[in-house]
Amino acid sequence: MDTKEICAKADELQHDDKWREAYDVLKEFKDSEDAEIMWRLIRSYYRVGKFLTAGKAEKMCMAETGNATVERAVSKYPDHFEVRKVSLLNNFSKCVELRRLLGIVNGHNRQDCTSS
Repeated sequence: MDTKEICAKADELQHDDKWREAYDVLKEFKDSEDAEIMWRLIRSYYRVGKFLTAGKAEKMCMAETGNATVERAVSKYPDHFEVRKVSLLNNFSKCVELRRLLGIVNGHNRQDCTSS
């Protein structure tokens, strides 16, 4: 399959909410340096890791691999719109998760909010 066919197949599966299947197609090309494949793969890491993965270890692995792919894609394609978009989604997701872990709501620590 060429890049266009891979992307079309992944898009079709993702459009039909078949994220795991799309990930399975794209993971075969995880070392690709093609921007079109990279941003779709990043999106799949995010969706599968966040919504379709049960185990904490697998979620962490998907997140770490997705983060590494984001860094690689942004350094290679800093001006590519879709690469930037999925990198922002990935960064936003990391910030929300960090805030949740730290107990921060609306810029305030939960303990501080309840003590007043």
